[in-house]
Amino acid sequence: MAILAWLGGGFPDRGLWPAKTWEQAQALSFMAWLADTVHPAFAHFYRPERYVEGAAARDAVKAVGRESFGDCLVEVDRLVAGKRWALGPRFSVVDAYLLVFYRWGNRMGYPVRRLANYTALADRVLARPAVKRVLADEGITMA
Repeated sequence: MAILAWLGGGFPDRGLWPAKTWEQAQALSFMAWLADTVHPAFAHFYRPERYVEGAAARDAVKAVGRESFGDCLVEVDRLVAGKRWALGPRFSVVDAYLLVFYRWGNRMGYPVRRLANYTALADRVLARPAVKRVLADEGITMA
């Protein structure tokens, strides 16, 4: 969150960070939820060995993590409904952060394409020339 806020705030001419205090608070709130709820839910799915020992316990943690992460993706879909970007009319670092979780959902086999609002937002992020360049430079795919 701190890095995204720093990056976004460091380029006010590009509009990556909201200018108004209330909108900044909304951005921080959204990113805090992503960092403190969505990311840990995925971690429970992806790395259950961090949390428990034994195959049976790991399988149980992984299953709960998958369900929790899926619930979070559905919530993102609801939160971005009717918006061009996560915070409203302008692209921000929050949209870039959301793309990470969309990709992770896709990679874990979650049917992210069924989340119409989230998919539309992800497609808009992916259409940005700078995002295309970064993904190509880093060899990152959505699969």
